[in-house]
Amino acid sequence: MTNHAPNFPEDFPATLDAAVDRVLALLQPADRARVAALAESDAAGLNGLRFGAEVRKACGLWRGNPALMAACGALNPEEASEAVILAVRTRLRGG
Repeated sequence: MTNHAPNFPEDFPATLDAAVDRVLALLQPADRARVAALAESDAAGLNGLRFGAEVRKACGLWRGNPALMAACGALNPEEASEAVILAVRTRLRGG
């Protein structure tokens, strides 16, 4: 993922679809292929790695972003980033 420093809150995604769009825009083609090929449990496991931290940063989850957390049905940034990662995988698989 590349560095992106959006302005809070205007530049952070408020919906799951917008968060998926943001993450996909930051992923290189090879990374997209890797995420798409992962089993769901392996994709969820990315949340505990640097990828999850990058998703939280890109989506403003470390700084709050209650709109996205609510859209994900999440109680905390980690739950929200896992929902985003799984939704990225689903979209990459054509879902």
